[in-house]
Amino acid sequence: MSSLLRGLKALLLMLLLSLSLLHPTRAHAFDYLEHLYLTDATCQEALDVLLGLLEGGAESEPLRERLTARALALALTCPQPPTQGEVYSYCSEGFKLATSALTPLEAPPQESGDYSLTLGDLAALPDHIAAFGPTPHLPRARAFGLTSQTLAWIAQRDGGLDGTLEDVAEDACEGEGLVDWRGVNADLTRAFQGFQSAHTLPHLPHAYLKARARAPLQRGPSDPAGLYSFDNPHYLDLVFRNHHHFGEHAYSAWLGFHSVSIDLAEASCASLLEPDASVLEDLAEAWPPFDELEWGALSKQRRQAEGCKLLGVIFKERLKAWSAQLSAHDQKRWRALISELTRTDKLDKLTDKLIEQVISATLSLIYEGGSLHFLQDSLAGGHMRTIRTRGGLQEARYDHDADNEHGVIAHHVSTQGARPFVAYGDSYLLGYGAQVQHQDKQTRVQEGMKGDPCEGSPTPERGARCALSVQRGLLALSTVGSLIDWAHGGLLFEGEAREGSKKALAWVRAALPTAPPHIAPLASAPRATLRRANLPVPPPPFSYQSLSQRVEMDLAEGAPRLGVELSLLDTLGAFAHWLTSYRIGFDVTLGAEERRAWRGTLGYAFHFRWAARFTLDLGLGAQLGWRDLESPL
Repeated sequence: MSSLLRGLKALLLMLLLSLSLLHPTRAHAFDYLEHLYLTDATCQEALDVLLGLLEGGAESEPLRERLTARALALALTCPQPPTQGEVYSYCSEGFKLATSALTPLEAPPQESGDYSLTLGDLAALPDHIAAFGPTPHLPRARAFGLTSQTLAWIAQRDGGLDGTLEDVAEDACEGEGLVDWRGVNADLTRAFQGFQSAHTLPHLPHAYLKARARAPLQRGPSDPAGLYSFDNPHYLDLVFRNHHHFGEHAYSAWLGFHSVSIDLAEASCASLLEPDASVLEDLAEAWPPFDELEWGALSKQRRQAEGCKLLGVIFKERLKAWSAQLSAHDQKRWRALISELTRTDKLDKLTDKLIEQVISATLSLIYEGGSLHFLQDSLAGGHMRTIRTRGGLQEARYDHDADNEHGVIAHHVSTQGARPFVAYGDSYLLGYGAQVQHQDKQTRVQEGMKGDPCEGSPTPERGARCALSVQRGLLALSTVGSLIDWAHGGLLFEGEAREGSKKALAWVRAALPTAPPHIAPLASAPRATLRRANLPVPPPPFSYQSLSQRVEMDLAEGAPRLGVELSLLDTLGAFAHWLTSYRIGFDVTLGAEERRAWRGTLGYAFHFRWAARFTLDLGLGAQLGWRDLESPL
């Protein structure tokens, strides 16, 4: 009985230890929906601006060609607008309803359960994947990553995402019940209309900068998977190396991705295509006659040429499906620019030059989407003051979450000067705004919809709604400004002269940050130009080393054992789902001299990371023992 009691006590101790390790401490590690929705909501606005510039007819022919190709790339990647009379909804019952023509679905998402890639995903995924290649002649994008994955998705006949990144993306709408869709849309619409009429950014009254002038915000949607990362166990590896998402590093990362995206949009298709035979063979699988090519027998130049022909066929197919779903109003606008859009059967007559420009522009959007991620991060409160490399991950998360919730007084810096605003972040950006006592959700929604929240007599609730509205507007207008600048090939780069209309320059000069958003008392002089930058340094190949301690207790009156074990782990695959390990260790049986035994252990195992903190292990081990290090047992 005594041995049973001791065994039960030991089991209880181990259970308590396990629960303490598994207890979900506060860690809002990432919020996908903010990047996703804010980018998609501004994508159509940027496309409308570009179409308006083309309709004005003042641009030269080379600029018109560039803007037309990049407008088509955006048209394929932006969420498709609803047809006339249809009520638009972005998320519903856990499904993302927004779809793009680039990855069409066989049936609506709520019926098929599939997920369509949009520009918003390209902006959200840099939290979950750090590899963007392979892109030829781009040393910091050599590893297979988002570019290769996006090409694979585009080439699927039935569209839709798959794999680890689909698991990440499809969870974005699970918390959509906490999103104030009407309030957010009203704030973005107000910002767009105000900018179009006066080319000025939203203004936050100085009275609301005071410490007690703003009520606390309600928390909006948040993904709880950050602590354990069941969808992408690799995520926690990236979190330990994500300093470039914070402070001036985030602004530099935006400039780096933005610079690269502009260069790639001007490159030829062949120079952007990785000539790996197995990759091209997979892309061609559903597209005859390319599926019959012996890709491995072709030269590098021939593989690139045939690969671009394959992409040309795919993109024409996507353009046909897109043009067939245009509303009558949009058809009229596009026909004035491209006569072949009069009928979908004439799309085969689109010039090879235009199709190649659309392909290059679309591939460059993978990097421009990444740039938007870091631009939005640089304008988020939790990314401004948090010093990612100080105090370890837990302290950084605490600082990040606190500033996201309570806001940081900052300045948006453009050629028009520095404009003060209060920066919130992540799960608070799409929420219902200020906490209001003794009112239900519907009442709060209706209050938030009553005109401009920055007008009227100051109250803490109005101050919080106003500050949130202004930040939403700044995020949206900065995103549109970056896309317009991308479409024009970089209007503000130092030492580079680019052609652009007065309207385009007005957008870019007012909305595009020309310096990192600064926080008081720091100050940056407004700059008139942008300086080019590099992509962030990609993380090294992931490998893990750990020293584990093991205590074994024999519940049948045996002696306890104490040991140490060194595990050397290496990853298999880009997402590090699978790992292998070599294990070396030793242990000793405690107790009287005559019962003491020393054992050495050797092992080789496979591990599947079910989540960031859980693995399923399968392997072989051997044990060698010596009684007194002289005589074998």
